[in-house]
Amino acid sequence: MTPSPATARRHGIPILTLAIAIVAGGFVGSAATLLVCVLALPIIAWRYDNPTGAFFPLAVLFVLAVAILIVLMGLVAVVHGR
Repeated sequence: MTPSPATARRHGIPILTLAIAIVAGGFVGSAATLLVCVLALPIIAWRYDNPTGAFFPLAVLFVLAVAILIVLMGLVAVVHGR
């Protein structure tokens, strides 16, 4: 059974995200793969959100929390001279 074009279009975003994560991991490293996956989370949540729209704000808050933790770890590294 071959998928319809609408199904291929609907699942194009996760497939594209996976391809970008694999390419980033191959060329740059695992940190870039993790960054691509975290930043792609709101896009995927926006695409596949339920009718109430509950998952997109949660995905954005998760990305903000991860960004704050990364900034704090960077500041700790600067303060301790690494």
